[in-house]
Amino acid sequence: MRKLYGRKTSINVQKVSWTLSELGLAFDWIYKEDKPGGLETPEYAALNPQMRVPTLEDDGNLIRQSNVIVRYLAHTYSQGNLWPSDAGLAAEADYWMDWQASDNWRNVVAVFWNLFRVPPEERNDEEVAKGITALAQDFKFIDAQLGDKDFITGDALTMGDIPLGAAVHRFYALPIDRPALPKLEAYYQRLQDRPAFSENVMVPMP
Repeated sequence: MRKLYGRKTSINVQKVSWTLSELGLAFDWIYKEDKPGGLETPEYAALNPQMRVPTLEDDGNLIRQSNVIVRYLAHTYSQGNLWPSDAGLAAEADYWMDWQASDNWRNVVAVFWNLFRVPPEERNDEEVAKGITALAQDFKFIDAQLGDKDFITGDALTMGDIPLGAAVHRFYALPIDRPALPKLEAYYQRLQDRPAFSENVMVPMP
């Protein structure tokens, strides 16, 4: 049986659970309700020596790292859909996955970590302010890139939308001021209309 390891509130786990649900793939969810740090066991270390989430077991394959898992699922189970059949579109979808994991992720972490993981008396307010400004710039960029497209590479959802969509939800769920971004807001609404997204990504933040 396919198994996903990781708590449901982790954005990286959400990418994978959303993809699995989007594709209609059944899976057992292990440690779904755990709090951060709950996977620090010898049993989990044997699966993922870095002790990070998520990890996926699928048909004898052991896959780690959220974007790697999303690519694996798209390539294995969704050729021509989440994994575009056009090589150029596939490369573009891949680009947006890497953009979220590098350029955007550090700004999400700077704000999220300080607001949700650091005690108020230890919070780095300067880092939070810089992170909020950077996030606004990130999503102004996405707003412009969306243009008249329904999804980040065109009219159909691809693997590029998975990390990006999870990050967009985190942006709108954070208790921060945000600029008006009509294209991004419409994109976010289209994602919310997808049951797999609303059920797996739109959960209360820890």
